Amino acid sequence: AHGATARGGRQHARGNRSLVACAAEAASSEPTDEAAASEPAPAEGEQPAGGEDVVQDVEDAANGAKASGAKASAEKAKPKEEPKPKAKKWFCSSCGSMNFANSAACQKCDAKKPSKMELDLMEAKIAAQDQVGKVMYEFIRLQADLANYRREHGEAMQRTKSAGQNDALRKIVPFTKEIDKALVPPENMTEKEAKLFQSYTLLFRKIGAVWGKFGVAEQEVEVGSKFDPNMHRKAESREVEGDQTPGSILEVLEAGWTADGKVLVPSEVAIVAFPGSVATAESKKEEE
Repeated sequence: AHGATARGGRQHARGNRSLVACAAEAASSEPTDEAAASEPAPAEGEQPAGGEDVVQDVEDAANGAKASGAKASAEKAKPKEEPKPKAKKWFCSSCGSMNFANSAACQKCDAKKPSKMELDLMEAKIAAQDQVGKVMYEFIRLQADLANYRREHGEAMQRTKSAGQNDALRKIVPFTKEIDKALVPPENMTEKEAKLFQSYTLLFRKIGAVWGKFGVAEQEVEVGSKFDPNMHRKAESREVEGDQTPGSILEVLEAGWTADGKVLVPSEVAIVAFPGSVATAESKKEEE
């Protein structure tokens, strides 16, 4: 109680000082000293006239500010009300059409609006169907990707196998010419030599039969046809008098080989020289 009394005295003193300052300002603004002298001076310890009203107004303003601040804090702390969800359209299970939320019956088949539980079940069913559709689409897409991968992998393996096979045949097939030369029987063989020759001849002929399994065949080249650098290899250029076309094949020097229609070893050919090419070749030889 003593503390409250002391605080009240201090506030009252501050209020008196404020009132005195206001009175001094009002006195300084008066036009004459005579009017100021005519007013009676307040007694010692007595507040000036109107001081109680000013103090009351200040207290009322302070209390109003406190009340408005408390109200604003309470409004901020108060949780905001969430807006009510809008009514959804409902799905008719009989005809499959959508209807407005306020409709009590289907506009198409006149079926009654299902209950809330039935609507929830139908929504769950539709959501599940959508999920199943997405999973099936992803599954079908993965199946297609797997099929494409298998096809591409099979084609790549076949190309690799064919390339390796052709590379091996390209190195082995040229020996066929040597084998064919070795199969020519020499003259003046004895009976013992003839039997020996016949035995390894049968063995070498089996090697020739293997080429048919791989589609290996001797390349057919027609004399007079046009030279093709993808199928032939130019061994000679000859200058020929006549109407022969430059670049046409004159002679097949050594036949090439193919495997399933693809060139393994190109044929070595002699072609009709182009104008000026023979002279150029001879001049290069002379310079060397």
